[in-house]
Order: sequence, then C-alpha cells, then structure tokens
Amino acid sequence: MTTPFASPRSGAHAPRLDKLQQLSRGRRNDHSGASGLPRLRPRHGGRFSVGCVATGGSILASDARQSCLAPWRRSRSRTAQCADRPSCPVAPSAKCPVLRRYRVFTVSASVLAAANFPLRAVKKLGPHKQHYDAVVVGSSPNGLAAAITLRRKFPSVVLLKAKETIGGGCRSAALTLPGFVHGVCSTVHPLAISSAFFRSLELHRSGLSWVDPEIPLAHPFEDGSAVFLHRSLDITADALGRDGRAYKDLLQPFVERHERLLSLLLRPLPLPAAPLLLAKFAAKALFPAQSLGKRTFATQRALALFSGLAAHAMIPLHQPATAAFGIILATLAHAVGWPFVKGGSQNLSDALVRCFLEGGGEIVTDRPVRSLKDMPPATYYFFDVAPKQLLNLRGLDLTEHYRRRLAGFRYGPGVYKIDWALQEPIPWKSDLCRRAGTIHLGNSHAEIATSIHYVNRGEIPPEPYVVLAQPSLFDHSRSPKGRHTAWGYCHVPNGSDADMAAFI
Repeated sequence: MTTPFASPRSGAHAPRLDKLQQLSRGRRNDHSGASGLPRLRPRHGGRFSVGCVATGGSILASDARQSCLAPWRRSRSRTAQCADRPSCPVAPSAKCPVLRRYRVFTVSASVLAAANFPLRAVKKLGPHKQHYDAVVVGSSPNGLAAAITLRRKFPSVVLLKAKETIGGGCRSAALTLPGFVHGVCSTVHPLAISSAFFRSLELHRSGLSWVDPEIPLAHPFEDGSAVFLHRSLDITADALGRDGRAYKDLLQPFVERHERLLSLLLRPLPLPAAPLLLAKFAAKALFPAQSLGKRTFATQRALALFSGLAAHAMIPLHQPATAAFGIILATLAHAVGWPFVKGGSQNLSDALVRCFLEGGGEIVTDRPVRSLKDMPPATYYFFDVAPKQLLNLRGLDLTEHYRRRLAGFRYGPGVYKIDWALQEPIPWKSDLCRRAGTIHLGNSHAEIATSIHYVNRGEIPPEPYVVLAQPSLFDHSRSPKGRHTAWGYCHVPNGSDADMAAFI
C-alpha cells in the first residue's frame, strides 16, 4: 500500500518534518455576504472560503510572533470559467495559467510509520490532481490539524508549505552543537497532551511519546529557596504553608473537572454544556491576575508563583481576565502535567504529518504562496497564517472592511531566546530546581508585573522576567551522554532588536 506525497521539485526528498501549539478551532459562519466577511473570486466554479488559524506557539513558546485567531467563513457562491477553456467550468487545461503541476512520489506506509524522517521518495508519478476539495496553506499544528479534519470529510486535500521543514514553531533542530536537540520554538505542551482532538488521533501509534516531570515548575528566589508545582495538588498545597488551603480551594474544582472545563474553553463559546462550572471559572478568571493573587494569597512567595503563571499571557497583570492564564496553567500542571515530547517537539509534528499522509492527504513543500494563482484550483482554502500574511496574499478579493480588520491587528510582545549546550546540569541553589522541567525566574510579584508592563509599553524592562526549560534532565535523547540542553527567554517589545543575552 502506498501513500502519495507531493513535492514541487524534481528528485527532491520529502521534508524533514518539523511545535504545538494548541488546536484553535475557528467558528463557521454560513451567512453569505455578511459585512466584513472575506470573499474569494472562484476559479473553475465552486464555492470558496478563506480563514485564519492561530499560529502562535504553545504554552512556553519562544517565537516572537503573536498568535492570530480569526474564524473561517464561507463566501458567497459564484460561478466562473477558466479563461483558457471557457467551456470547462471545473477542469482547466494543461495550459491554464492557474494550474500548478506537482511531481508526486509514493512512499510505503512502513516508511511513514518509521521514525527516521525525512521520507524517502521511491517512485515518480508525474502530474497529479487538477482540482482539490481543500487546500491548506501553512503547517503549524493548527494547519496540520485542519488538514487532518478536512481529509476526514473530503477525498482530496493538499497542504502547502513555503519552506522545506514542516511544523511551524513545533520543530526541533541542532541549534548549538551536533547531537544537541533544541526546540526551535515550543517545548512544553500541556495543551497538546490535554487536547481531545489530539487524543482522538492516537498519535502514539505514530511513535509519539511524552516525558512528564514529577515537578512541572519550580520558582526560585534570590535567597536560594523555591516554591513549586508538583503533579499532586495536595503536595503543592502542603508546600505553600499558610497559603496552601487558599491555593487548593482555588484550583481543586477545576483540576477535578479539567476535561470538561477545557472542552468548554478550547472552542467557540456556545451555550455551555456545564454552565455552573463555567460560571465558577469565570467568577475567578475574569479578574486581573494582580487583584486575584493579592486577594487570595497572604505570602509574597505564593503571589510570585501565581504571577509567573499569569505572565505567560504577555498582558499586564492589572488587565482583566489575566487571572485565567494563571488558573489554567496551574490546573494543567496538576491534571496532565507540563510534558515534553520525547526526542523533541519535531516528533509531534512528525506524528501529525504521518496521520495526515496515511489518511490519503498530500503535502507540497518549498511552495511559497503569494497569490491565489500560486495554489491549485480547489473548492475551499484554509490559511494557517498571520493577519498581515493573509492581507498580503494577492487575488483573494477580500472586502475592504475585512482588510481593515487585518491591517489593524495589534501584535503582542516578542521574546529573546537563548539555547544552550551544557557540559552538566545547571547548578541551581535549590534542589527543587534540579528536579523541575520548567523554571520561572522572577524574584517577586512586583518584579514580574513591572517586567510585563514595561514590555507592553514598548520599553526594555530593568529586570526582565525569564522563563527557562531544561528538558534533557528528563529526556536523555536530546543530548550526548552526560551532556544537557536548556533554553531561556524573556519578553521584549514587538520588533525589538535589543540584545538580552548578557542579562539572561
């Protein structure tokens, strides 16, 4: 049995498959011609849709791009004919300027299931389909998830990728020295392992496995002490001393029903299936992290722990709803952990690619898309890109209202990230830090809040809040024997070229 794999270059190998990020489902809107909806001028007849899927990193992403989340919507159906063959409404001729041919290779299913990507091309087939049911542009886990879902519904789906590597921010590479595997962007994936959609794919059958530290997070202080999140809610609460009861009361309702809570939050918000649970969550989550933390915790150590969690929002902690980020991340730590993908984040993207290809999907790499003409004719188009990228695609015939919305999208802060190849583990003062997968470096709530506030004002903070991951302590496949990897990042203003290496 063979599975088609398309590549735009003659004799090219399939890509070295590349972060998750969480699946962000768009909301479908079937009201044709509604104000502000993007419209496409169809080629060869049929209906077209355009959409934007979130492209940001997962929970500890080090990518400087801000997530874009916009619903995909269907445009009004129109009819059109091929300019080269007016009599043919659906099948353009070989001379049709909008038809893009592909050299297609077949690869065995056993090769797809193997871990030694890149895939090996074994047979040329020549030109392939002239029309697809759906085209997906972009290969982050969101794009791959969209492609897998579409392939379950339609017979012919192709995914286009501008570069040779697949996975977006969910990739791994030897960024420092040979044999040291680093996450290009995302490394820690609590929302991936808790995703109902990813669980339904049974990605372990494609070789995916997780590494789950017993202590997901440690938060050290300058005096050498530290607080931490243990997989056990009870152990964490006990270690927080006088704040233990308040911490447990805050999180226990959500930890116990985390699957239902996440199923409500990780999708568009219809009439909730569990209104009492969602109301209980909203009663806490809609507060600013700063006010909820100060109201809930009596000690500065517990307040700093919660502030460090909420700071992953990259939004000033006095803003409404920032408490939601702290609550969700703490809930995930106790419910599912903050796991690494064994062998690197690349393996998560590889598993998604195998799932898509084994289902009959096709992938074309080294295929930049700058206009509608760069894509094969299809009924539906899905774009896993940022707003400005979508705005710059020619030929989409977007309405002026929707173009203004895209142009007005405000990108959030970026990050400055450093990867290290280490001779030995980091010699932390606290033993807890030597047993934790992720470290938050902010000595107090005030320091963390000030750092995030400065960055959002477009300024470099005097003492940046730093997030650090040390996956090789738990996954020895990421480095040579006896050696280690780690990375750290801090937030910086969007577009900043400041060098933060010395501080980190």
